[in-house]
Amino acid sequence: MFLTCVSLAIWLIFIMAMWSGSDRIAALLLLPVWLVTITAVAPALLAWLWAREWLAFGTVILWTLTAIMVSDVFQGIGRIGLDQDPARIANERLTWKIISIDCRNGSSVPAEILQPIHPDVIFLQNLQHIDQAQTLAVDLFGANPSIRTNGNNAIIVRHGQLAQAWPIIGNGSFIVDWSPDRTVVPVRLVNVNLTPGPENRNLFSADCWKAHAETRATHRKEIDSLLEALKNMGRRAGEIPVICAGAFYSPPQSPVFDPFLHVMTDAYGSSGVGYGATCPSDFPILRLHRIGYTSPLRSVHSSTLYIPGLAAYAVMADIKPL
Repeated sequence: MFLTCVSLAIWLIFIMAMWSGSDRIAALLLLPVWLVTITAVAPALLAWLWAREWLAFGTVILWTLTAIMVSDVFQGIGRIGLDQDPARIANERLTWKIISIDCRNGSSVPAEILQPIHPDVIFLQNLQHIDQAQTLAVDLFGANPSIRTNGNNAIIVRHGQLAQAWPIIGNGSFIVDWSPDRTVVPVRLVNVNLTPGPENRNLFSADCWKAHAETRATHRKEIDSLLEALKNMGRRAGEIPVICAGAFYSPPQSPVFDPFLHVMTDAYGSSGVGYGATCPSDFPILRLHRIGYTSPLRSVHSSTLYIPGLAAYAVMADIKPL
């Protein structure tokens, strides 16, 4: 009974961390859902195998259902093998290839890695030098590429035109309207670069909990600024479809992103294939980088891409236009 109570207590704490939105327990979301589930269900599983306690068996089922409902990893893994589906391949020819790359801790993005992908839109965050974006754009798309920058962040497009960039107050994110070829309605592109989380990941340290609580509060303000900027932009330039991509530095299960998910559809959540984690690049366990979109756009496929030398995997999505 003691082991079962331990597992149930961890479940209650986990649920509080997921749905209460309290910044004080933000550090609990440092671990991926599947890892928390395996660790927390172990005591109950031992109690079931050893003493055949029905409460322990129920706790195992409870944790399993919670992991399935909260995490999107299982859906992504379940889609493995669908990459070669003829319908998806046919749909891909009618889509825009979107890729978001966090260049933190990297010198440059090799153009030869992206050339086989034929990206239509590239979101870049945390460039060491903004000239790297211009160099990459020329290597991929030739002379006079269409590019917009803000600080160390950039958006590059293969075709069409980019309007003036609108910085978002409070972080390095910015908004720009894109008029693609062969479409009448433009698309609003949002390059997101939130404040990176603290390096301290020692859950036994009070400083770790404090630092992550402060980061959660900062992310909440930055998300509010982003959504408010999109609302104001819509008032000035009209309501048009939005593609939002970049570095969020917090897992999608974090309650701070609930207002964002009410507006945007997560590309990986709707069409992701594979594990989907992006950080750290050596052994990814957290999905801190994402691509989102609004209707009537639709993602038909989403995945990650390893780029040597970078701290995180790039994220990709095939977005079907109007």
